[in-house]
Amino acid sequence: MFNAIENYNQTELKIWMDFIERVITEESEVARALLIISMYFIFFASIIGNGITCLVIYYDRSMHTATNFYLFNLAISDFIVSFAIFLEVNELTLPSTKPPHFNLGRMACKTHFIVVAALWNNSILILTALAIERYVAICYPLLLKTKSVWRRVTKIIVVIWIIAIMETIPELWTSDLLTTSKYSLCTMVPTPYAKTTNGVMAVLTFILPLSIMTFVYSMIAWELRTSQKCRPHDNVFNQRNNRRKVNKLIVALTLGFLISWLPFFSLRMSLFIYDITHIVNMEKWWRIGFNLTLFNSWFSTVLNPLLFSLMSTKFRRSLRLFWKKKIKRESEVIRPCNRSAKLCATSDDI
Repeated sequence: MFNAIENYNQTELKIWMDFIERVITEESEVARALLIISMYFIFFASIIGNGITCLVIYYDRSMHTATNFYLFNLAISDFIVSFAIFLEVNELTLPSTKPPHFNLGRMACKTHFIVVAALWNNSILILTALAIERYVAICYPLLLKTKSVWRRVTKIIVVIWIIAIMETIPELWTSDLLTTSKYSLCTMVPTPYAKTTNGVMAVLTFILPLSIMTFVYSMIAWELRTSQKCRPHDNVFNQRNNRRKVNKLIVALTLGFLISWLPFFSLRMSLFIYDITHIVNMEKWWRIGFNLTLFNSWFSTVLNPLLFSLMSTKFRRSLRLFWKKKIKRESEVIRPCNRSAKLCATSDDI
C-alpha cells in the first residue's frame, strides 16, 4: 500500500539507485568519520540538554508557565527523536567500501521515517506557536489572562500534534526501502508524487513558520522600542527589560531556526525543482547538502534547549536550585508558584 517505487518509471528508478550508490560509496573516510563523531556528540548533548529541561520544568512549580509547557513538550519531542540517531549512525559506521544495509525491512523503514518526520514537524509547530504566544503575552497580556491558561495551552498542544501527524501522512508515499545486491537503504524516492509533496512541505514546514517567526519577533522588537503596551516592569524573556538583550535573543531564535532547517528546505526544493537527470549531475553538491541536512536537522535538538532554556536567567536559577535540592540533597526548597492550582502568566516566562 505504501510502496513508493511500485509505479515508478523503472529507467528513472535505476538511475536514482545508481546515483545513491555513488553518493554513499564514494564519500571519503575522513568526512564520514567526522560526521559520525558529530552525530554522537549531538545524541549525548541532546539527551542531556532536553532531559535537564524536562526535569527542571517538572520539579520547579515556578516554571509551570504557559511558555514552559510548550518547552516541556518541545524537549520531550527532541528527546525521543534523538534516539533515531542510532539508526543513522549504524549506517554511517560501515566503511565506504561496504555500502549500508537497512536490515529491518520496509515497514520499519516507513515507521522510522514517519515517526521522525512527525516529531520534527511537531517541533517546528511548537517553535511557531511559542513565537506567537510570546508576542501576545508581551504586548497584549490581558488577552491571555482572561482565559484559563492550562486549558488554552493544552488545546493548542493537542492541535499541534494533530497537524504534525496530518502533515506527515502524505510523506508515507515519498520514501521506500531501496535494495540491490550491493546495498539496502531507506531513502527518498523522487517520484512525481514525492516531488510535489516535497514542494508543499517545504512551504508548510519552513517558509510559513520562518515568515511567522520573523514577523512576530520583528513586531516584538518594534513594540519594545516604540510602544508602552508592554509594561516596563515585565521580565521579557526572563531577562532584564533591556532592549538590546531582547533583540539579541530574538535574532538568535530566528537564526537558530534558519540554520537548523535551511539545508533540509534546500534539499526538498531541489527534489521539487529538478528532475532526476539534473539531480544526478549534482553528485558532489548533493553529498554535501545531504550531510549538512543530516547534521543541522539533528543539531536542532541540541540548539533548542540552549536557546530556550539555558539562555534564560530564570531557568538557570531553577537549575541551580534543582541541583542543590535533588542532586546534592541540600535543605533549600524550590520556590513554589504563587498560584497553587493554576499556571503562572506567560509574560513571566523566558
